[in-house]
Amino acid sequence: MKIDAINGKYILGGDTRVGDSRRKHEDRIFKGEVLSVSGQAYIIGIVADGVGSANSGERGAQLAIDTVVDVIHKSHGESLPDLIEHAIRKANQAVYEENQVYEGDGLTTLTVVAIYNDRCFIGNVGDSRAYWIQGLDKSKMLQLTRDHNYYNMYGGDPNAEEAGVLVNAIGRKENVYVDLGFYMGGERDIDKALRLGINGLPLKPGDSIVLCSDGLIKTDPMGERYAKDSEIIDAINTEYEPNTAAIKMVSAALGRRPDDNVSAVTIQYLTPDLVQTMKRQSVSRRNRQTLLQIGRTFLIIFAIVVVVFLLLRL
Repeated sequence: MKIDAINGKYILGGDTRVGDSRRKHEDRIFKGEVLSVSGQAYIIGIVADGVGSANSGERGAQLAIDTVVDVIHKSHGESLPDLIEHAIRKANQAVYEENQVYEGDGLTTLTVVAIYNDRCFIGNVGDSRAYWIQGLDKSKMLQLTRDHNYYNMYGGDPNAEEAGVLVNAIGRKENVYVDLGFYMGGERDIDKALRLGINGLPLKPGDSIVLCSDGLIKTDPMGERYAKDSEIIDAINTEYEPNTAAIKMVSAALGRRPDDNVSAVTIQYLTPDLVQTMKRQSVSRRNRQTLLQIGRTFLIIFAIVVVVFLLLRL
């Protein structure tokens, strides 16, 4: 069976929307195959969460993405971690210089994933995130990146008011710290994380990478996540057409009225056999839902009949 996928196996998706209509849409995303001038074909996913007055945030986010894609396209076979770091530094330089020229205040997060020969590498600046969702049978979701907030970068009290403040962003300073590490769901050893990141993550059929802005996963005033892990995993495990998994998880967040833009990029490693399995599981779920709905309808009708019978007896 033919699936709409790059190299017959990578299905890419993306969705970005305004969660609160009073806010500007400053998130930007990219997903696609980028061919370098030396012939390497990279699978690329990027999420940028911009901030700034006027249109500076959205401009900064788009400029950062455009710069990264351009640098990768013009590359000549460098090691992928080096290429990612170089591309992100060039993006920082472009946004910083534009801010200086136009007296702008555009800043942005930037999370970049690049896949080559079924091995995944990530570069991160800020608090947008990358997750690894392991195969359909495990359905385990691990955060790969580290949020660049005050607590994670400098330590101290995790409950302090400044603990969650973003301290690393594209365009803020002339130089930027690019984090290439894989933190595997909370790893605190930065050297170990960097070694893992430099080696890359080998992907297997059924694995997926999800990139997102913080609008997808942060919590509401009641402490509830806008999109829960189980909903993100469900979207990945049930959707096999381009964009549909990203749309499903973003929609889950939007249903809880987030106060921020919500964006996601998905890269699913699927084979025709896995797609067929997902289709069968989808049909099975629909059948169960239909039976449950029929059962609920029968119970309602039965309850109405009982009530009417009792009323007639009075």
